[in-house]
Amino acid sequence: MNLKKLVSSCKTIATQGSLDIDIEGVCYDSKKCSQNFVFVAIRGLSEDGNKYISNAVNKGAVAIVSDRPVEESFKGRVYVRVDDTRKALSIISNEFYKWPSERIRVIGVTGTNGKTSTTYFLKQIFENSGKRIGLIGTLGAQFENMNRKLVNTTPESLDIQMLLSEMDYLGAEYVVMEVSSQGVDMGRIDHITFREGIFTNLTQDHLDYHKTMEKYYTAKKKFLQMPTDFLVVNRDNIYGERFLSEAGDQAARIISYGSGDEVEVKLRNIVYNSDSVEFSLLIEDKQLDFITNLAGEFNIYNVSGAILVALQEGIEFESIYESVKKLNNVPGRMQKVDTRGQFQVVIDYAHTPDGLYNVLSALRKSCKGRLITVFGAGGDRDRDKRSIMGEIVSKMSDICIVTSDNPRWENPDRIIEDILKGVSKTNKEYKVISDRYEAIREGISLAQKNDIILVAGKGHEIWQSIKGVNHPFDEKEIVIHLAEEKFGINK
Repeated sequence: MNLKKLVSSCKTIATQGSLDIDIEGVCYDSKKCSQNFVFVAIRGLSEDGNKYISNAVNKGAVAIVSDRPVEESFKGRVYVRVDDTRKALSIISNEFYKWPSERIRVIGVTGTNGKTSTTYFLKQIFENSGKRIGLIGTLGAQFENMNRKLVNTTPESLDIQMLLSEMDYLGAEYVVMEVSSQGVDMGRIDHITFREGIFTNLTQDHLDYHKTMEKYYTAKKKFLQMPTDFLVVNRDNIYGERFLSEAGDQAARIISYGSGDEVEVKLRNIVYNSDSVEFSLLIEDKQLDFITNLAGEFNIYNVSGAILVALQEGIEFESIYESVKKLNNVPGRMQKVDTRGQFQVVIDYAHTPDGLYNVLSALRKSCKGRLITVFGAGGDRDRDKRSIMGEIVSKMSDICIVTSDNPRWENPDRIIEDILKGVSKTNKEYKVISDRYEAIREGISLAQKNDIILVAGKGHEIWQSIKGVNHPFDEKEIVIHLAEEKFGINK
């Protein structure tokens, strides 16, 4: 594709050399550059792509896009200086892959908690109705036989456009994707045409990046204000209610849902059975009744958002009803590990105050014995939430075992100290075991008949990040092994 066309919509400050050259690929990672590629030097949180221009050229890049003046060593190279390389990457990627979101109906889901579950439920509902739908998010990039791991929940703009293009080529009608606040703030979704959007909730998280809740909300709001056909907004959240009050004459139709009377779709008649939950959605003068085997009120909200999008897309009620009745939970979300009736172990990704509260509330309703929680907090992330998490877990559990999560480059003991500031506010029993494997072992050793052990924080992850190295750590396999060790089961 012609470079001049690729950069025609970018805000260009200066150029060097002829832009009338053919480009065979786009890259922002110099390691992935090849012959006749254009390299876009974006700035990350810890790295500056301008440092790797020489590497990209050595790999075969024939053109450079940067926000800096051309260096002496690159005189004679085709060079495009722009005001913002992230915006440029998004524009160039969209042009190079020929606007794939114009051909696929892209559904975006944003919120602190519930993004992964909502996208996963949507995918199942659509597939069960015969629709061909892809998924991009925490679980990777998935479409039928395609399944790829992703580094970020919302990938870089180039990666998103490439995935959308590939799914379009393979015949996808829809793609549902998680929209993270960082992804919005860093311009990764700027040139995607979203047909629908879902707002699940907004609670404290990611303040290591956004610094304040106001900036966090502003990032979410930016996505919700992008042109779409319609939005589904959970009003039973103060930020959902705030957005609805600020939406004004927004072009997209907004469907609010929740437990109050002021919403367009009313959530009613929630009944918790031993192995299922019944609930109703009141839409105008119609009552739609559902039953699901998913646990927890938070999941009812996630499912409700997915149902409303499916209805708007014309999927028949009968098909949605049957899908909701047999929905599978997300791997690592309220995932039960079989211990053959001795006690129950649940693995969950909950790593925010709100997420832990929701999961513990759901488990408390079904717990006939003691509730034992093994948890930690991620390193190099929002420190302020750690003590809040500690207090919540200590209050809601009979025993809490504080341990390491993904410490990353941070000292695990310092993370635990932050958590204990909240734990110490209660008089509940607790233990500190820094080694996560040994902490899980301790939880299982303490477990008695009818107890529930919640292992929280990592969920679907099968590794533990310590000082830049991802060490294998599959909690499901670990639990099975330790339960086998204690009771001789699963042999």
